[in-house]
Amino acid sequence: MLHSHYAEMIEEIGPPRGGKAPSAEAMDYLRAHFPAAYVGFIEEFGFGHYFDRGYQFCDPLAFRPVAALIFKADSDFSHADCHVAAYNAWGTLKMWSERHGEVTVDLLRYTVKAPRLLPDVMNAPILPAGMAGTATEPDANSLSAALLPWDDNARELWDFADEPMFREAVRRLGPLQAGECFGFVPSLAVAGYDSRTRAVENVQKMDALVHFTMIAQLAPFALTHLVHGRETIAREIG
Repeated sequence: MLHSHYAEMIEEIGPPRGGKAPSAEAMDYLRAHFPAAYVGFIEEFGFGHYFDRGYQFCDPLAFRPVAALIFKADSDFSHADCHVAAYNAWGTLKMWSERHGEVTVDLLRYTVKAPRLLPDVMNAPILPAGMAGTATEPDANSLSAALLPWDDNARELWDFADEPMFREAVRRLGPLQAGECFGFVPSLAVAGYDSRTRAVENVQKMDALVHFTMIAQLAPFALTHLVHGRETIAREIG
């Protein structure tokens, strides 16, 4: 039976499609490193996808080398306890940290976000005395539902002119297959994220694991969060 948070998400966005049954080795790895609610989700649906493979669930054991390249010898993250659960068409990784819960890694911007480790700082009203700190702390099973996408924006990337790219990339190159992603040639690590290279004309279909392994080595990653609406670098990863 699905955890209630997963059931609520699936009621909103539907079940994933095209699920590939995990191997016995993959299931052992999931049970050892992920909350039971996520394990149950994969047991029921397999490594499937949403939004025309714009968001794909993957075998975290196979993606351990990518995590190792991102985190290196970081004090807060390690490929031993932070695992890739899913990725979008362009290289945004959704990861589960056994220490910090949901972690998002953007392989194009070279950023790491871990809201429970480094929360965003927002302008917020001061709560009356006695009201602060009264919220119930969610457990790992509830937190892991954040590994599912909220809507089809999860598959999207916007080009340098702020136009969405997914549908146009599919029109030009054909639909993604299992294990594929869209990648830029030249890499945005070389050309610059904000350059005019971030355009669909420079996109190719690629093997996701191979491509992510390559681009994860091209630039250092930074731990970031929002401070009053502006993305701010806290420190370099590694």
